[in-house]
Amino acid sequence: MADIRLDSKFLRKLDHLMFRALGVASGDLMGGRRSRRRGVGLEFADHKAYSSGDDFRYLDWNILARLDELFLKVFELEEDLYVYILVDCSKSMDFGDPNKSDFARMLAAALAYIGLAKQDIVRLSFFDSELVTNSNVFKGREQILRVFDFLNDRSTGGRTSFADALSDFVRSTRRHGIVLLISDFLDPGNLKEALRTLVHNRFGVYALHVVDADEETPNLIGDVELTDSETGESLSVSLRGSALEAYRRMFQDHFAELRRFLHSYNARYIRALTSTSLEDLFLMTFRREGLFR
Repeated sequence: MADIRLDSKFLRKLDHLMFRALGVASGDLMGGRRSRRRGVGLEFADHKAYSSGDDFRYLDWNILARLDELFLKVFELEEDLYVYILVDCSKSMDFGDPNKSDFARMLAAALAYIGLAKQDIVRLSFFDSELVTNSNVFKGREQILRVFDFLNDRSTGGRTSFADALSDFVRSTRRHGIVLLISDFLDPGNLKEALRTLVHNRFGVYALHVVDADEETPNLIGDVELTDSETGESLSVSLRGSALEAYRRMFQDHFAELRRFLHSYNARYIRALTSTSLEDLFLMTFRREGLFR
């Protein structure tokens, strides 16, 4: 695997992006995102007219003395969003040119930078059939070099099991936030049930599907032997036009159903083609799909 680094000019183009806190209630945020609430906060924001039942402690007595009217002070509180980036390091990710694993780690680095630049709390994890390793918690853009170090210290290997890996994640994660799942989603198990675990535990879910063009439209013809990269099992097949077209339809239908399933839970499915530039993905595709505010 190649070491990943991101160009500083590209990173500067990400500075204005901010994650949409999909599925995360305001009460789940602890802290920099601004939320207007009555009370003592970091910064005065506005006034609002007094309504019956409001707390007299926040009355603006100066306005009362001048205008003989009741107004409350409203402050802006800073709230921290927890951003969890889970990167698939199973053997099936070691495929393609550019390599899917390298591409996934570059996505993770750029996503981490966006969170760090906005003072979100960022944690990264690798997974295959389990949660392989977690990073420290990072905050602040100066931490991006530590993010690179973490992402470069991992090779691919092992089988995929979303059910086990996401169960590990839920058990080991105390704070709610958004989960950015970066994977090829090639899991023979019950993928939907595994993803439902995240939603039911009050995480906002973005599924970022790393796709190599040869997976969707294989450049194969004739009698071939296919080998499962994770199990080593082989299958001899005869690939002709009709078989290839049936495979393409099955591939597209499978992930179209995954998109529908996730949207039914207010989660998001976003394709990330490895042939697409990072700049186009982040500034066009991801924005269009609602990953950013």
